[in-house]
This record gives sequence, C-alpha cells and structure tokens, in this order.
Amino acid sequence: MIDMTISQRILAAVADASSPRFRNHYGSTLEEVQSLLSEGFVEEAGWALVISRGDRRGLARALPAIVSNRFWAGHMGLAHDRIARWQDAASGWAETVRRSAVQPERFAVVVYAQAARIASTTVC
Repeated sequence: MIDMTISQRILAAVADASSPRFRNHYGSTLEEVQSLLSEGFVEEAGWALVISRGDRRGLARALPAIVSNRFWAGHMGLAHDRIARWQDAASGWAETVRRSAVQPERFAVVVYAQAARIASTTVC
C-alpha cells in the first residue's frame, strides 16, 4: 500500500503536467519519479508512471537512465563502473525496465533483481 503522503506527491505531479515550468507534458512526472527513486520508493515510482497524463514514450525513454543513476547509484550506492559493466553484459536490460513499468509491483521486482545482479558483478 502506498503511503498517503507519497500518493499526494504523485497526484500533485500529475496535476502539474501542463505547468509552464516544464518543456514537455511529462516533466513534472519525470521530476517526481526521479525523487521517488532517489528516496528508494521503486513501486511508488511505478505508480507515478502508470497514472501519468504525459508522454509515456518520453518517460519510458528516460526511465533506464533514471533507474541507473537515481536508484542503483544514488540510493543503493552501487558503483558506476559496476553498473556500466553489468549493463554492457546484460543486453535488453533497459527494455526490461521499460516493459515492467506498466505494472508497478513488477517494476519494483525487476529493478531490485537487476540491482542484485549488479551487486554480484565482478569489476576488474
């Protein structure tokens, strides 16, 4: 169950979709997804993606980089070189992240499973 405060944040971001503060209609949602992932709220970030009124393709294009930088490196503290090595070896990882985002619970499972694989990657 999503915390009420986080639900309110997500709804505020969706409502702000037409704000002139952003160049595109998904800017407010993108900003909130980045914040949620930085704070470790993966499933909640998935819900923000699902209810977004903005350009879902634009969000989907940005999502792998956001997960990599904000969650794996930022929140979990995984080293960038370890992440990069795993990404090079794991073809299709980005598309897996994108496809899973339509189901928030699955999105969380995928992101955490990939993080575990990254953590076990050997860096020479």
